[in-house]
Amino acid sequence: MRISVVGEGPRDYGTGRDEKGALVLIVERLLDCPADVDFVGRPLPTLHGRGGIEKKVKLALVAAAARADDGVAVVVDNDRLPRSERINSMRSGVASAASAVPCALGVAIEAFEAWMIADEDALERVLELPRRTGSRENPETIRFPKQALNDIARHRVTGRDLSKLAEEVDLDRLARRCRRGFGRFKQAVVQNLRPVID
Repeated sequence: MRISVVGEGPRDYGTGRDEKGALVLIVERLLDCPADVDFVGRPLPTLHGRGGIEKKVKLALVAAAARADDGVAVVVDNDRLPRSERINSMRSGVASAASAVPCALGVAIEAFEAWMIADEDALERVLELPRRTGSRENPETIRFPKQALNDIARHRVTGRDLSKLAEEVDLDRLARRCRRGFGRFKQAVVQNLRPVID
């Protein structure tokens, strides 16, 4: 059984050299890492010309069907657009693909890195930061989460750092603090992909 996990960058989906991306690890954890399921990270298709997110999601689902994937999860960054615009474009892509492959869609607000900022305990453990005061109660309000994460870490956070954070982040805390993005994605994964693996 195979679930494809589609993201916008290699830090999300992994390098393919036995190094899983942070998004792949999160989806595995949401589905309780079943041993008989292969979670494969894949890049969101690139386009030459028009089409945007709708066409990219459509192409991702068409490719998933051609590979005979059992399910697919797709996450894109919000990038300061209205969340409803991004998710509606993604849903249109699913509809136009006319694929029977079960799919979970997610929009990271404002970017995937906001999900990694949600749990200060994981940040402190993984990035070996001193104990900090205050919390990041609403990472979805951070305008530039990639830069914010680098600032917190005091260095450029690598894909390996993100993967370690994905293994450590408290998923319940993440769902509470990133309700509009991760919370809804978590629901979609459980609702649409869990039946595939059960």
